[in-house]
Amino acid sequence: MTPSGLQPFTLGMEEVLAATGRGELEAAEKSCVRYESLSAGEVDSHALVDAMWGKTYLYAGRLDEACARLRSAVSGTLPEPWLLLAAAWWAQAEVARGRIDQARIALNRCGRSQHHEVEFARAWVLVGSGKPVPAIKRVLEVASLASVDGSAAAVEVAARYLALRFGDRTQARRIIIAAAKVDGQLAATCGSHAACLERNDGDGLDAVSSRFESMGATLLAAEASAHAAVAHARRGKRSKELVASSRAQRLVVQCCADARTPAIESIVQPVQLTARESDIAALVADGLSNRQIAERLAISLRTVEGHIYRIYSKLAIDHRNDLVRLIRARS
Repeated sequence: MTPSGLQPFTLGMEEVLAATGRGELEAAEKSCVRYESLSAGEVDSHALVDAMWGKTYLYAGRLDEACARLRSAVSGTLPEPWLLLAAAWWAQAEVARGRIDQARIALNRCGRSQHHEVEFARAWVLVGSGKPVPAIKRVLEVASLASVDGSAAAVEVAARYLALRFGDRTQARRIIIAAAKVDGQLAATCGSHAACLERNDGDGLDAVSSRFESMGATLLAAEASAHAAVAHARRGKRSKELVASSRAQRLVVQCCADARTPAIESIVQPVQLTARESDIAALVADGLSNRQIAERLAISLRTVEGHIYRIYSKLAIDHRNDLVRLIRARS
């Protein structure tokens, strides 16, 4: 296919970038579906369609699918500059799922480019190699350059928000200022995340997680819940900590069970209940009384009460409502 024949597909890629930049997963997916149908019989366009899907999956946090599509795109007949971007996105996705060697292979395809997505990929590789400080420095250099360019507010938001994801809690004001210049709900939600994190607002972070999830950004939602768990723990709110931690882990499983980002790794593994304790906790969450649980499981009321006491002790909670919320979050 001639370069002019690929023009519709490059427009499709731009549609996907715009949609994911605004936080509109459904719009991005619709573009992917539309251009994939147009690519039937047009072999040269397949790599671009793979790149579209790869970027969309990366936004959604579906890391395994993102890596598969982006690897395919980089291996295909992908024109510049999309080859560079697909390789950078592939590297980012590989680090996020803990595959640092694969990320380096992807990053090698980027050469010496200083495109901001390539710089982000290099920063991800640094984080994956246990070097968060130079990673943060690298993305903040991108942010500083973008802040000079009045038309690059979206890049500045992305760079400063990535610094936040890598562990920098000082970016709230700058993210909020830059986000005001960017269309869509994604940038504003990134600003809210930064502000809540800076003031250790666990309830606010819970709300941010819900907003990300409503946008289809499942991995970002998981990270916000992980931050919420830490914030609740610092304020001694054990029940809320457990609910946020369980929600984060549930969201991680939805997008990629192998996700390995700094926020996700900060979550303490949830307390393990025995099989019988899990059964009883589930029945409590279903609204059954202790007597009804005893009848359902054919055990004594005292045995049920003993199990519930041990569940409360393990989870460091005091009330039945806390247990109900926690079990529902886990499921």
